[in-house]
Amino acid sequence: MKGRARLSLHAVLVAFFLVAGCGCAQAAGDSVNVKDFGAQGDGVADDTAAIQAAIDEAQKRARSEPYPGGPYYVTSPAVVFPSGKYVISDTVNLAGTVIRGEGYAVIEQRDPDKDVVRADWAWRMTIEGLTFVGGRSHVSLANPNLDTGLLVIRDCRFYGSAGPAVEFRAGTNSTLAVISNCIFVCCRQALITHTDETAVRDCWITSSIEMRDQAVIEHRGARLVIDHLVGVPLVNGHDQRWIDNHGANLTCVHCRFGGEGAGFTPVVNFTRFTPQAFGSTILLDDCFVAALGNNARACAVYCEEVPNGLEVRDCILTGVPAVVVDESIDLNTYFRGARPGMLKFALANNTGEMAGTLPEGLADPVLAPAAAAQDTPAMSPADTREALARAREFQLSRTSEPAPPSEFGGHRQQTAPAKFIEITPTSHQWDLDDHMDATTERNSAYLALAPAADDVIIMRRRPSRGNWPHVLIRNVAVDLDRYPYLTWKQKDSGTGAPATHAVKVLHKATGTLLLLREDGLGANGGSWHRYYAYNLKELFGLEGGEHVFDIKFYYLGIGPGATSDPTDFTYAQPGDYIVLDFLRLESD
Repeated sequence: MKGRARLSLHAVLVAFFLVAGCGCAQAAGDSVNVKDFGAQGDGVADDTAAIQAAIDEAQKRARSEPYPGGPYYVTSPAVVFPSGKYVISDTVNLAGTVIRGEGYAVIEQRDPDKDVVRADWAWRMTIEGLTFVGGRSHVSLANPNLDTGLLVIRDCRFYGSAGPAVEFRAGTNSTLAVISNCIFVCCRQALITHTDETAVRDCWITSSIEMRDQAVIEHRGARLVIDHLVGVPLVNGHDQRWIDNHGANLTCVHCRFGGEGAGFTPVVNFTRFTPQAFGSTILLDDCFVAALGNNARACAVYCEEVPNGLEVRDCILTGVPAVVVDESIDLNTYFRGARPGMLKFALANNTGEMAGTLPEGLADPVLAPAAAAQDTPAMSPADTREALARAREFQLSRTSEPAPPSEFGGHRQQTAPAKFIEITPTSHQWDLDDHMDATTERNSAYLALAPAADDVIIMRRRPSRGNWPHVLIRNVAVDLDRYPYLTWKQKDSGTGAPATHAVKVLHKATGTLLLLREDGLGANGGSWHRYYAYNLKELFGLEGGEHVFDIKFYYLGIGPGATSDPTDFTYAQPGDYIVLDFLRLESD
């Protein structure tokens, strides 16, 4: 489970089926040739409509089929561009397909304010063998966080974009994006990425002389790996950088950050350290660094903020130090809240007269005590008590008719008292002193809970972005012959707070831990508040009798944004809460 928004698998299948499966009864052809739809490719005629028609036809001929327990797989013809120059005047909208150039096929966008190709549901997509010229962004892709996303761009050439040549837009989290064997020439930026994983391999980038106070690449996702890059800088002296790191993890291996015009800074880091297990890291390995053309940031890595880990090794540094920390940062107090083992800074085997040593304060970081990291402010204990009291008063004042019994997976909710056992903070131990997964932080730093009549309020003390705290219900004894089902249901709190959740169950005797539910974004008719029932006897392969379980209930707190954009998300804030109507053991 991750601290990022994720649609349910059902939503993935339905969404992609609706987009890519519109012609299931029609067999997919080998390819769709844009010239068969009227494209001229002569560098004069406007081929926008013909290209769009070819892509639409390929989509009609696509076929989606389910795989048991996994996402759909797709058959779809490729859209082929024979060698030529195709002029367009509007953005071409892509769907889940392959577009491929033969020989050297060029697509030129004459309007600098419009993208060349764009997709809002880019789940499975390959773009290869094309040259893009002009326009704002050459390739602009996004998806609403569909699981198992794979976007491939290879053997392409990008010239003169007014914005990023390639952008994987915000919200495209659960996606691997791969750019390989590509050339970028004089684009305002080469790449902006928000994906969970982006790989750039075996590429050439010549920067734009027009780029000012900006980076060639903006990393805003979870991980970016750049392997074997030739970078040729066109230096203008206006705070140019190769990479701005706003993401979690950045690795640069075998990269040439060239010295033409004295070069400019390889990496400027804007991501602040976090005490959590997935803290941010930067690695430069076997890179050539020239950066004297950016006088304000003449180094290999410039820290506007300091990450959890930073290592520069086996690099050639031409007249610049490896690491510079912005003078506004006081390293004597900066790492307040960090815990031992969560920080690592190192220089190793670098060549260069100015390579130097780590800045004072990184070689031996000062760990000042704090409850948690400064970048995740918490409600105070007093504010938490007051907020819980207000929430409890509000919930007790609400009147609502009880929902009728519902079903889940063929199991109908039991309502007769003899048919279920309540698991409440009174009857069992509900614990917030357990550690949040993969950290040494207590869940109580992130959550608070209080009863409200027969319900339980679980409240956020810190924002939900990037963490996954839980309530641990310890040592729940279950007679699997009488009450094999673990069931639960949320109430609509009436506050509109994101209510996504997850549930894990641990069988104490064997140590088996199972994820029973990681809730989606309500795409299944408001699934946050539905009834859930899981047969523990079947799930754990047990024969019956009495067994002891621990139950972890996670308040993830991720929801759809305020706009219609499917990539827009909201996150629970301090004081937001969910209401657990019940957690029960039920009979067959």
